[in-house]
Amino acid sequence: MTETLGSLHYAFVHGVLGASRLEVLTRLSWPSSYNFLVSQGVREGMSCLEAGCGAGSITRHLKDFLGSDGGVTGFDMDEETIELARKKFSDTSGVSFQVLDLEEDGVSFDQQFDVVYCRHLLEHLADPETSIRKLSRYLKPGGLFIAQTIDCEGQYCWPDNDAYQKSAELLARIIDVRGGHSDCGQWLPSMLRKQKFLHINIEVENLVYLEGEGKQFVPLTMETLRKGLLEEGLLEKDEFRQLLSDLRQFCNQPDSVVSLPRFVHCAGRKPC
Repeated sequence: MTETLGSLHYAFVHGVLGASRLEVLTRLSWPSSYNFLVSQGVREGMSCLEAGCGAGSITRHLKDFLGSDGGVTGFDMDEETIELARKKFSDTSGVSFQVLDLEEDGVSFDQQFDVVYCRHLLEHLADPETSIRKLSRYLKPGGLFIAQTIDCEGQYCWPDNDAYQKSAELLARIIDVRGGHSDCGQWLPSMLRKQKFLHINIEVENLVYLEGEGKQFVPLTMETLRKGLLEEGLLEKDEFRQLLSDLRQFCNQPDSVVSLPRFVHCAGRKPC
């Protein structure tokens, strides 16, 4: 059965494997995410709506940042993933989770928040601008909308390697084939401007690795794409096995250098 995001298809697997990948991604990118949040005025005591929270890999950091007087409400469309999050935070006050599909009409909250945070969600949506508009309803006047998304055109490696280049192309391809936008980061500021956000800021980073789990994140990402790639006919099983083997071999070379896609951080304030 294909995993859906509303009427769309999510590129990555959900469940334990998908959550494990997001935990690694959080360890790699939270320092820069934290710095961006601080630079935009997020502070202790604020309330945050976390859209597309997954199993809560970033939620813990957000709650620690916002402190005992702050709170995080997370939602995701996958019930299994939300159950993982609820178990993880069963003893934590000030954190709650809901199963909601942003692309359906049933999204509703009984409060407005100081911050709406979307991390690696918008690139998977057919109409991210409409989703931003929906989410902005739950921002307080003067509240912050902050998003982190990707630009798949920003990947590179050294030396040139066919398996790496193929994996980068497939990442972009599966996101696009399944209704998303692998270049979403390029036009995120424009979307915020169209929604009348003020004081729009953007930062772009390219994480590059010579060793460690950052380097191994590249084959891990391919593992979580396996199901979707096979379902969409972008690879056959034997082709996938060979690609993953070649990719691991390249990433295990001590002198090889790999990057992740560009990460685009963008923020704007809702008019008062």
